[in-house]
Amino acid sequence: MSQMNSVAMQNGKLHVKQIDIPTPGPGQVLVKSLACGICGSDIHITRHTSDVFDIYKNLGIMAKDAGDDQEVLLGHEYAAEIVSYGPNTKGELAKGTRVTSVPILLSAGGAGVGVTPGLYGAYSEYFIVDEALLLPIPDAVPSEAAAITEPLAVGLHAVNRAQMNNDDVAIVVGCGPIGLAAIAALKLQGVKHIVASDPQESKKQIALEFGATEYVNPMVDDEVAKAAALADNNKVVIFECAGVSRLLNDYILRAPSKTKIIVTGVHTAPLTLTLPMPQ
Repeated sequence: MSQMNSVAMQNGKLHVKQIDIPTPGPGQVLVKSLACGICGSDIHITRHTSDVFDIYKNLGIMAKDAGDDQEVLLGHEYAAEIVSYGPNTKGELAKGTRVTSVPILLSAGGAGVGVTPGLYGAYSEYFIVDEALLLPIPDAVPSEAAAITEPLAVGLHAVNRAQMNNDDVAIVVGCGPIGLAAIAALKLQGVKHIVASDPQESKKQIALEFGATEYVNPMVDDEVAKAAALADNNKVVIFECAGVSRLLNDYILRAPSKTKIIVTGVHTAPLTLTLPMPQ
């Protein structure tokens, strides 16, 4: 069997190894990786492996007695090319078609591609995806751009969940890829007041270009007070896109009455929340 290069994470370290190219099973497709983003989740899994694995064990994704030295073949924000189809597939897309997909394997119980031990990720030269979840990439879209489909989808989903009116005020906390995706989705939905909050001044210009109407450095100014002043009698929605757990309690305590908080960040450690009296 032919072999390929793969980037593996084990015990908090990355290494390149040679492994066998996988064979697609029923309903599955073998694809060649063309481009893959580095997600905050990849960094989190590498730095906080034990916390992430504890969640997997509680969800039944990993055995309760599995050790923390399990390898993870990372990579879940990808563009790829169809190589071959497994059994019980339709084969409607031609071999060589560029595709992306939701990074889970329904055929493996819904485990995550590139984040779960025992599955291949897109930091490997070849990996496995489900045919049912394939999305062909338009010819005009570069593979590097198509690889950020997953974080763009996370930001869009968060905005859809918020069910905002145009006069409501959004605070987007963290202006990384998911925060910027949320800002763009809010702009497209016609939300008039979008407050971008990030302590890195370098994020200001790109946040404004993506559609933010205000930028606040939370180390200098109060982004919640800014949003409350803009809201008048309208709702404030906070989109937590930073993955910093201590911020959640702070926003609960500072938020105006009837504020909605949408969490997109990955939080694996236990979090104690203080719930204020209703205002």
